[in-house]
Amino acid sequence: MAETTEQVTDQTLQDLETSTAEASGFSLFHLLTFGSIAASIYLYSQGRKQDGIFVGLWAPTFEALRSSFSRR
Repeated sequence: MAETTEQVTDQTLQDLETSTAEASGFSLFHLLTFGSIAASIYLYSQGRKQDGIFVGLWAPTFEALRSSFSRR
């Protein structure tokens, strides 16, 4: 039976999450959250305020994805 796109996506994300956690001890989504916060602060401090705000809005999205993903 052929896998659906959703099943392939879920499996790929699960594989990434597992390998990231094993390698770093942190969840992939936590790393993405921290990265977006750091990038946001950097951009904002370099005078690229609009870009910094935009990138800063990614953090809650990554945490929402983590929450949604962990419920499966």
